[in-house]
Amino acid sequence: PNGFSPTEFNPDNSAAKRAAMRQSLGLDPDQLALLFVGNELERKGFRTILRAMRILNDPGIVIVAVGRPSVESVMKMAGEYGLEKQVLAQGLAGHVADYHAASDLMVLPTQYEAFCLAILESLGSGLPVVTSDVPGARDAIVPGINGQIIKDPNDAEQLANVIRSLQDD
Repeated sequence: PNGFSPTEFNPDNSAAKRAAMRQSLGLDPDQLALLFVGNELERKGFRTILRAMRILNDPGIVIVAVGRPSVESVMKMAGEYGLEKQVLAQGLAGHVADYHAASDLMVLPTQYEAFCLAILESLGSGLPVVTSDVPGARDAIVPGINGQIIKDPNDAEQLANVIRSLQDD
């Protein structure tokens, strides 16, 4: 499987950077921050996340979107769902581990992955992962311990239910 830097991606680094990163993003301590890391919006399930956010209907949940898609394209898609105020589009980031520190869950209902490095980095940072049943994820994620796996990456209702169940965990 893909490797990651345990020096950069580890729970101690996340804990040390958490308060400063959340403050820099304008996140309140009680907000639930969902991290989306991806270089594609459609295949990586960003639209499914937005549909799940509409189902949850909770202004205390925010998506932190990091990756190659432009800030404009991320915000345009968020606007289609009326969620502009709940999406923090960051674009490409040199230090993705900083966004792990600010977040509470990594959410990636992806259509396909050979083996997703973003999942490994999140787990390495101590960040629970919610993703679809793709190769690698089913080997790395122990449901109820370090994340959850959804069966259908297009099922926004299932994703919303999983996020809701983890919201206070």
